[in-house]
Amino acid sequence: MSPLRSLGSPDISPYDDVFCSTGADALYVYPTFQSNGERGIFFGGSPSLSRDLIQYITIASTGNATDFGDVDENIAMAAGMSNKVRGVFGGGYMQSPSEPAKDFIQYITISTTGNAQDFGNLTVGRDRAGSVSNITRGCVCGGSGRNPSAYKEDTVDYITISSTGNATDFGNLTVARERMMGGSCNGIRGVLWGDSDSSPAETSKLDYITIDTTGNATSFGDPAMRREAHAALGNLTRGLCGGGYGPSAPNGTNVIEYITIATTGNSQDFGDLTASKSSLGALASDTRGVFGGGYSNLNVIEYVTIATLGNGTDFGDLLQINEWPSGTSGDA
Repeated sequence: MSPLRSLGSPDISPYDDVFCSTGADALYVYPTFQSNGERGIFFGGSPSLSRDLIQYITIASTGNATDFGDVDENIAMAAGMSNKVRGVFGGGYMQSPSEPAKDFIQYITISTTGNAQDFGNLTVGRDRAGSVSNITRGCVCGGSGRNPSAYKEDTVDYITISSTGNATDFGNLTVARERMMGGSCNGIRGVLWGDSDSSPAETSKLDYITIDTTGNATSFGDPAMRREAHAALGNLTRGLCGGGYGPSAPNGTNVIEYITIATTGNSQDFGDLTASKSSLGALASDTRGVFGGGYSNLNVIEYVTIATLGNGTDFGDLLQINEWPSGTSGDA
């Protein structure tokens, strides 16, 4: 790769600025934007009273959630994405054992309260998928297909968030995974947290993709704790994963782990949620990470400051009990 060169604009930097004069290769291009906003969205969920509910919070403050509108198709376990303007939610489960996982995609305009609308369809129906997005694309990764029995998917789809239409094949995860709501993204790299299975061993590991390209995922590192039914979020620098259950915590965990998204490696301990929980939703602004709902029968919202290791703090409450809500954020 050739060294980065300035165009010599005095408003930017001279041609002989330090990053030019070193002649060093650019190994990683650090993003200068982040597709997070200050309005957080929790979309759908379980039980039946929550399936058609969209609710929002102002992430920079604290307080209870407010009604936003209704989903286009009643759903839980959808994959949430955003380009700061639109919130998009792909796939999900309608909680009828006779129905397969859904392939429909729904969207909202985050700044304007109202009901969701049809966006298009995924390449294959699934629920509890990982998802990452930036200001251009959203990617739905892995998940559980139900046709009618549950099976794991390794499929990665992508959409152009500003244009309605069907998803396109992106590539595949390193192995099939499910029960991994959300993901950690810095606008360039998207990281998917694994599930709790130990066979094959790669199932519990973290994968990453480069969102604006296509191709198969690459291994990122190992989690400190094998788990599933967790919720993940991220900002420009860090990715966090909280809650879930696994072999060491079959009844749920309160553990939050973190990674530095730009640098591959294993996750580390961040702190603890206010209580052990699984099947929760997550979203983030550039500074705060927010976790909401979860099993069993929870409506609690809590937050952490992403740059500072520590435990969760009470934020407020969802409008009602909510398990498996989808989370995303954008501009109000």
